[in-house]
Amino acid sequence: MSLVPYNESASVPAHIARRAAAYTNSDLTGGVGQSYPTLSFKGKVWHVVVGDTKTLITNEDGDARQSIEVVLLKSNPALSKIYYAGGYVEGSAEKPTCFSNDGVAPDRNSTEPQATKCNVCPHNQWGSRITDNGGKGKSCADLRRMAVAPAYELDHPMLVRIPADTLKELAEYARGLDRRKVPYNAVVTKVGFDNTVAHPKLTFKTVRYLTDDEYDLVDETVGGDLVAAICGLNASAAPAAVAHEEIPGAPPARLQGKPVVAEPAPEPEVQHPPEPKAKVSGFGGSEPKAAVDKPKPQTSHSDILAQAGASLDKALSMLDD
Repeated sequence: MSLVPYNESASVPAHIARRAAAYTNSDLTGGVGQSYPTLSFKGKVWHVVVGDTKTLITNEDGDARQSIEVVLLKSNPALSKIYYAGGYVEGSAEKPTCFSNDGVAPDRNSTEPQATKCNVCPHNQWGSRITDNGGKGKSCADLRRMAVAPAYELDHPMLVRIPADTLKELAEYARGLDRRKVPYNAVVTKVGFDNTVAHPKLTFKTVRYLTDDEYDLVDETVGGDLVAAICGLNASAAPAAVAHEEIPGAPPARLQGKPVVAEPAPEPEVQHPPEPKAKVSGFGGSEPKAAVDKPKPQTSHSDILAQAGASLDKALSMLDD
């Protein structure tokens, strides 16, 4: 019997390829989430979050960027949902009580699933939450889960959650691209903040088309498992057991703080692999360039003599007076 050595670059032996379809390596990956950065915002300031590390996104002068340029790689077509029993406070790292990536049923990683299906959950009903100004809302917030990448680092996808009060603006941005028959991942998009409101409401503006090479890289990135994980497209939803099918007691507490619907904190994801390095460059309006000291202008010998002569003439004219 001749043993066949393992070679990364060589073809898989025919006798293994013949049987491969009957087996799956997912037995070794189940329940282990993939690590990825999160693009977050608080108080109209952008950060990249990796694990417990939060890095401010700055411009060339070191000041916080008020807008960033990204490519919207891929979005979960379903609205996701997230619920905090005590109400969400902007900037909090507290894990949600319950969440759903597909908006149909609680994710199996939810701490306390609140119902078997989202549509029957009392927290998902209009009027289940009263805002600080007395308006009606939902205790379980809607959001759009999306993978984006910095405009000049297209192979570094990260998660961003589009909050409920920005969903209409995002939809209108998509309709504008539809009118020109342009896919949303074929352009660089500037994402900023609406300065007419106090809370961080997002705005979207097209900057430029991608080059052919850039779009090839986008195609490659979008087709990877990491983007599917970021969008929540490869996770199972409904858990086996539900903590509370019906929620007795008083109405949900009001949210504390200013934002009506703030960018929600991360859901609990298992992240055993090493955390990726934070990427905070590539968000600007042009490719990052190293700072270059401008040379000081040199004064010629003739200029020096001319300046001295002018000074002498001025002094003599003062004596004449």
